[in-house]
Amino acid sequence: NADLCLACELHAQRAQTASGCHVTGSLELTLQLIRAQMYEQAAAALVEMRMPTRETAGTYAGIHHRYKSLVDVSRTLADDEERGRLVALLETVCKRFALEEPVAQPPHEQPQQQPHQEAQQPPPPLQRQAQAQQRQAQQQQQQAQAQAQAQQHAQQQAQAQAQA
Repeated sequence: NADLCLACELHAQRAQTASGCHVTGSLELTLQLIRAQMYEQAAAALVEMRMPTRETAGTYAGIHHRYKSLVDVSRTLADDEERGRLVALLETVCKRFALEEPVAQPPHEQPQQQPHQEAQQPPPPLQRQAQAQQRQAQQQQQQAQAQAQAQQHAQQQAQAQAQA
């Protein structure tokens, strides 16, 4: 836990810089914090994450998963004060990253929802954008690999002709 506390401090310091924290590192930190049951620190790390850019949006798909995990946890917390702090952080995450997921409510306050209603809701805008950009990044990576293979093949042919 001491290592995670130090990582949280470093993350908070780095978040204050112009470049902010690297997305992958922030998501990994939140995962480790959730596993260590340090839920408020995990939510705070999500709040501190820098905003996605067009180039990094695909990496941000993990935010929704971490957010949903924390929402689920907040619904089970018995301590009202702890739940309140976590819910406040989650509301900030929800607004900051345009997540459409409802913020955590205690089980007795949750509206009753029909099972089929949840399946009909479209994914949040950030998630859709991240998925589209992730597909685009994969296509670009495949194109780059194909070009690299073509160049390598051309170089091999040129070397073979030079040796002949």
